[in-house]
Amino acid sequence: MSLDRTILAFAAAPLASSLSLGAALSASSGADPTSWVFGTLMIGLFGLLFTVPATVVGGGSSLLLLKATRRDSLPWFILAGAIVGLLSGLIVLSSGGTPDEHREPGWVLLLMTAFAGAVGGAAFGLVRGHPTTDGEVSNVL
Repeated sequence: MSLDRTILAFAAAPLASSLSLGAALSASSGADPTSWVFGTLMIGLFGLLFTVPATVVGGGSSLLLLKATRRDSLPWFILAGAIVGLLSGLIVLSSGGTPDEHREPGWVLLLMTAFAGAVGGAAFGLVRGHPTTDGEVSNVL
């Protein structure tokens, strides 16, 4: 596996995760649908402050664990991303911080972070690819 593909995957995962979380928060805000794109970009770029550390800490350890157990394929990356997202959401909830506690109950935030983590795991798996039997890298599921 190429190191540059893994580094690129670690850059794509938090971006995809952050933008999907931004889209979910923007859509649930009750704002006019024409402002969802702007909200997605603004919340998504601000969300990188949270998704980059989660990707480095949770995604890095998940990658090592998945490689050690030889489960480094797309479905396992999606599952690991969802678990990392769920744990990140639990950390945010345990600190008492939510985007808008009067609008979104905790379980909605947990669903959003788990979904965003799964999207990040999918982006990681698709960018990184997986080795085929002849040693080349394939992005085919």
